[in-house]
Amino acid sequence: MSQDNLAENNEFNDEPIERLNLSSSFTEKANSIQSGSNSKSQRSDGMGSTGRQSDSDGVLTEALIEECECLSNLNKTADGTSYAYLELTASSLGLCDISVLADYEQLQVLNLSHNQLTSLSAISGLVNLVQLDASHNRLRSAFDFGDALGNLRSADLSHNEIADLPDMTAFGRLRDLDLSHNRLSEVPASLMSCASLQHLNLGHNCIARLCNLDCLPLATLNLEHNSIERIENLDSLDCLQSLVLSANRIESLAGLEGLQLLQILDLADNKVLELLELRHVKDLRLLRQLNLARNPVQDVPDYRLLVIFDLPRLTHLDGRRVTIKEKVQAENQENPSMEIVAQRDHRLNLVYSYFQPHYVLDSTLQSAETPYPMLVLVGPNGSMKKDLAQRLVSDFPEYFGYGVSTTTRPPYPDEDPERDYHFVTAKEFEELQVGGKFIQTALFQGHYFGLTLEAVEAVAREGLACVVHMELEGVLALKKTHFEPRYVLTMPLDRHRHGQHLRTRPERPEQAVLQSMARAQLYIRHNQQHPGFFDMFINTDEPSEAYVQLRTLVMNYLGLTGEAAKEEQQQQQRSDDFASSGKTLNRTWSKTSQQSSVFNPLRPSAPQTSGKGQVEEESLHRRRSLARETVSSGKPQGRVTMATPGPLVSTRQPAGGGGAASSSQESARTQQQAAAAAGLQRLELGSSDSGQVRSSNPKAPRSRSRAGAEAPAGATTYSPAMIEA
Repeated sequence: MSQDNLAENNEFNDEPIERLNLSSSFTEKANSIQSGSNSKSQRSDGMGSTGRQSDSDGVLTEALIEECECLSNLNKTADGTSYAYLELTASSLGLCDISVLADYEQLQVLNLSHNQLTSLSAISGLVNLVQLDASHNRLRSAFDFGDALGNLRSADLSHNEIADLPDMTAFGRLRDLDLSHNRLSEVPASLMSCASLQHLNLGHNCIARLCNLDCLPLATLNLEHNSIERIENLDSLDCLQSLVLSANRIESLAGLEGLQLLQILDLADNKVLELLELRHVKDLRLLRQLNLARNPVQDVPDYRLLVIFDLPRLTHLDGRRVTIKEKVQAENQENPSMEIVAQRDHRLNLVYSYFQPHYVLDSTLQSAETPYPMLVLVGPNGSMKKDLAQRLVSDFPEYFGYGVSTTTRPPYPDEDPERDYHFVTAKEFEELQVGGKFIQTALFQGHYFGLTLEAVEAVAREGLACVVHMELEGVLALKKTHFEPRYVLTMPLDRHRHGQHLRTRPERPEQAVLQSMARAQLYIRHNQQHPGFFDMFINTDEPSEAYVQLRTLVMNYLGLTGEAAKEEQQQQQRSDDFASSGKTLNRTWSKTSQQSSVFNPLRPSAPQTSGKGQVEEESLHRRRSLARETVSSGKPQGRVTMATPGPLVSTRQPAGGGGAASSSQESARTQQQAAAAAGLQRLELGSSDSGQVRSSNPKAPRSRSRAGAEAPAGATTYSPAMIEA
């Protein structure tokens, strides 16, 4: 191809092509591309690198360059005035002499890898050289080509015999340097002169200590397969993004805390023993890939999940991608939500209870429509929930009984072991749990709390509704049982008063006080995020006002308003007098006097204001309509259930109740229908534990309800529709 044709093909017709400082053969090569005189087809098929070495005796000549087509990338020179070949590749030629390269001043990329070179001084004149690959040679000194190659950007000198580096001040533009697989015993101090160095590979050397890397703008640093025992002197590497320290002797991750831009960390084949070392990289927010393969720490049970939990931003661990499933599993295992903990505790208690003998419980009623009445006061420490619960039981002893919880917490000086809690050791608590005694357990502030089935049954055997108090963790577990209590949230809204009340106990440390005050926000958030989770809220900033509000709530719920409240107070006085006489009084779900005056369906009474919500009022209206249809048609109608749980008390009458005596079941039914037709009766649905109204006939046989509680003699059973009427 002629020069004119070459210029035409390169679309530069007006510019002469000059080849500066190139040998004649170099020019002839450029002019004989089309003729193909130097093509591979004209060479013998058996000619390889070994053959070329024998012909050239390890000397790089122009003929060898032409024969091997070593030149490529015909383009403009660095000064832009002419064209020349900018790349030369002479790898695997067995070269030991490259002095011919002194004439190739326009070269920018030079590949001399896999040869027998011991010196690079011959390329000292290649002032335009940008990239140099002299790997896999026999070089014992690096950068011996002088300071002329100041434009050098990348140098690969790996797999040589280099033991040290000369002054590197002239190589201020060097960005990539590979000195792996050499004989370096330390990080060369001259590297600190490379102000632009971004990628440094010193792997497979004999380096025992990290040093001489101060203030380098390194983005990647490879020090694999050395003898490093400690990570140090890396704090100044503010730009470091990838650090490879595999196959060393490192036991601790200390020294990595300041590498805030680190994204990749490879510590495979080291001696890291404990997961506790992860605390040194826990604050590295950009860390995405961590490799701890073949370290002793991998023998820790659930190692992978623990690492994923401690470093949730990881995308790869030990060369494997971290999946979403693993992240969820790690979170549920190491930091489960309160709901998951409650589910586990409930499942555990349920399984243990299956292995115990089963019997009919006093708290078991006929159906789910009439659950055992319970009241649960919920709140953080200092919310007065225990005081409110005990005072409520004290003021309504014929309605409520206190359910005593079990705990491993040591008692406070003013606490009664039998009245406030059952205090047990951790071992005793575990034995109770394994024995299937608990219906609810929770861990709070390092101590276990639980409510045993016997605590509820002890109250149920007395014919009373159970009142208990617990933290939010316990409520989440109790909601998974068959019990359906009413939950009242007791919360102090004034942080100052809350703290004052917590500090009334001198044995409570200040840290515990602050934790309890912080937990108050947890209750507020849970109440906001789960509407309807609690049935009622009471502000306990003023304890007296809080109790008045709780008492009013309970009295309205029991129907003890207006004249009924006065009668309740009178009955309370009569009960106190009766008790002072030394006689015993049968305790039932409700007081006898109130049962006859308020809840007895056989006795007409004036309508009373119940203070119920719209849903309960509509339900009451439907039941009254159903009662009228029953009277008019003479056939019982189906049961109608309310949207809300059943009331706290039952309408079961005690033996020998004060109601008017009926001579037969037919007479009682007649009175009930008359009361239903008048529309004057009021009955809370679900408040009956057995659906029975007792007769005054003392000779009638005793019957047993489904709950297992023995009914008094002469009990007369009515249909559900008759009771609801």
